[in-house]
Amino acid sequence: MELTQDIGTWRVLIVDDELDNLNLAGDFLQFSGATVFRANSGKVGLEQFELHQPNIVLLDIAMPDMDGYEVRQRLREKPNSSQVP
Repeated sequence: MELTQDIGTWRVLIVDDELDNLNLAGDFLQFSGATVFRANSGKVGLEQFELHQPNIVLLDIAMPDMDGYEVRQRLREKPNSSQVP
């Protein structure tokens, strides 16, 4: 699914180990009309991606279990997620 300017079509996955960041970004995007999915770790983020198939991912870089670089690399290796921004 291509990302459009209509935020109501956005399916956003936010991956961050900081609860305040998850809530701030998630609440803002939901208020704006996006559908939001949240994950508090890289591992959970990969699971949530497969479950919900978002069309955009907001990804924290510094996480304890799996950093954002590794999550991004794993997403790039899969055909269904390789082009998701």
